[in-house]
This record gives sequence, structure tokens and C-alpha cells, in this order.
Amino acid sequence: MHKGSCLCGSISFKVSCELPPPSACHCQECRKHSGHFEASADVPRSAVFINGQEHLKWYESSNKVRRGFCANCGSSLFWDPIDQQKHDWTAISLGAFDTPTKTKLKQHIFVAEKGDYYEITDGLPRIMDPRKSKEPEIGFLVSGLNHITLSVNDLNESFEFYKNVLGLKPLAVRKEKSAYLLAGNDWIALVKAKETLLNQATYAHLAFSVTFNEFKALSQRIQSAGAEVWQDNSSPGESLYFLDPSGNKLEIHVGDWKTRIQWLKDNPSDDVEIFV
Repeated sequence: MHKGSCLCGSISFKVSCELPPPSACHCQECRKHSGHFEASADVPRSAVFINGQEHLKWYESSNKVRRGFCANCGSSLFWDPIDQQKHDWTAISLGAFDTPTKTKLKQHIFVAEKGDYYEITDGLPRIMDPRKSKEPEIGFLVSGLNHITLSVNDLNESFEFYKNVLGLKPLAVRKEKSAYLLAGNDWIALVKAKETLLNQATYAHLAFSVTFNEFKALSQRIQSAGAEVWQDNSSPGESLYFLDPSGNKLEIHVGDWKTRIQWLKDNPSDDVEIFV
């Protein structure tokens, strides 16, 4: 049972079913009604129980939709199809829930009408206008720099240098394999070279962050463009290792240093020392 209420408490509600993954709507009407883009979940009308109906007011923002809000505090609560014979569901604003929703945002819709003061960078599917197309826009799938991997000859010597001389924060060491540190908020990985760097191509590369939902689509796009895969993934988390047109080594990776440290904790080994 999920519970929610308006800001002043005059209206409360319960939802007896699980909440489906919500959409974030960026249309002009939702932005004006909520003050920002609005995330809401569609649930069967029969699963919704509302207390304080006398304080609930409805505004018909179009000939198809009405929006429910508290007459006292103005909280945005419901998005309801007017034709209830055809539609047996209602949408509830995720921000109105008092209990954990136990769901995650699935997509952005009406992105063509979004405000100009923010960007969408979470990597979720984006639909410009659902009335014209159901296909999400691929958009910018890389959300930022994930980590920098440096290939080193002597792992212990390099680890001490980066920790004690440069002042990086140590995260973990995998003996004779790799070490993880933080430079500010940036994840630095030191990987022991199989041979001296003078005798082999370096393992050093840049890794970019992508979400789990977008990893497959971006991987396909990279390989369809003819990019050469330079290494198979053997690390925790989804990764694709590929070369850019000039031969620079790159990677797209799902997860961050926190998920890597958690994986090390979940898979304990005598060869691993964790500092955080």
C-alpha cells in the first residue's frame, strides 16, 4: 500500500497496487501545473482511495484531461482523463507520495517542449512528441567521464606515488592487478602492465559513463560505425572497449567507483585491501 498527501495534509490518498515506472513529462501544461517537469505514474482508478475530497479541485487543461490539486495549498496531485468510460486509470504525481515509491523513472516525454533552463542528462529514452512518434530519440548517451585507466610497470610504487606524492584518496588495491584512487571526484584506475610499457602497447584509456538502459543501444551504434573492439570485457559491470578513428583507446562503462568497491566487498579476497 502506497500513501501520499498534499503539502498541507487536507488531502491524503492510498494506492493499493504497485507503482509502474513513471514518465517525466516536459510539456508546457505539466511544467506550468507543477513548476517544473512532472513525473507521474498511471494506476487503475479502482486502486486509488482519496480522503479529503472536499478539498480536491479539478482544472480541465484540455478537452481530454483534467488536473487535480489541493484548493488550500495548491499541491499538484492527479492527472485524469476526462473520458472515464474509455480510460480506467489516473496518473498520480510521484512527488506527492509519503512512502517509498519503489519504482524508477523510465523515460522523458514531450521533450520538444522542455524548458530552456535545464538539460536531460540521465541517459533515459527521450520522446520528442508522443502524439507523433512512439520511438525514443537516442540523443546524447554518454553522460560524462567515468574513469581514467593508467597502465603502470610497478603497481605498488605507482600507488604510493599517486597517494603520497600527488595526494589522491586511496579506495582499494588488488595485489599485482590494479589500484583505485580518487582525484577530487574523478576515479583513477592504475592497472599493472603485463610487460614493461617499453615493450608493449599501453593499456591506458579513457572510459565514459552510460546508463544500463542505454548501454546496448550505444554499443550497437559504436560497432555499426566500424569502431574496432580492442579488448573483451572481463571486469565487473557492462563495458565496451573500442578504438576511435585515430586509434585512441576508449571505453563505455555502466557503474562508477562506488559500484566497483561494492563488488569488491561482495566478492572478498585475500589479495584485496579496501580503504573506504
